[in-house]
Amino acid sequence: MATLRKTAAAAERATAQARADKPAANTVLPTEAPTVATALAAEQKRRLVEVAAYYIAERRGFEGGDAASDWLAAEAEIDTLMAKELISA
Repeated sequence: MATLRKTAAAAERATAQARADKPAANTVLPTEAPTVATALAAEQKRRLVEVAAYYIAERRGFEGGDAASDWLAAEAEIDTLMAKELISA
């Protein structure tokens, strides 16, 4: 009988510890480090934006405008195409 009580007490302690180790529902857990696939996708998107920005500048004959505006416009174009799933990074 004493062994049964010890086993039950040990099970209760283990359950209590498991509850204590479990994060609350509203706890923000740390995200995982970026994976190689995530890094490659980010690099592919950057390259798409770079090429799109070049073509934006080319369309206006490389006259006027500025690189930052071209880059922002290109990002918007690429984001739109990705949202429509016409391209993927």
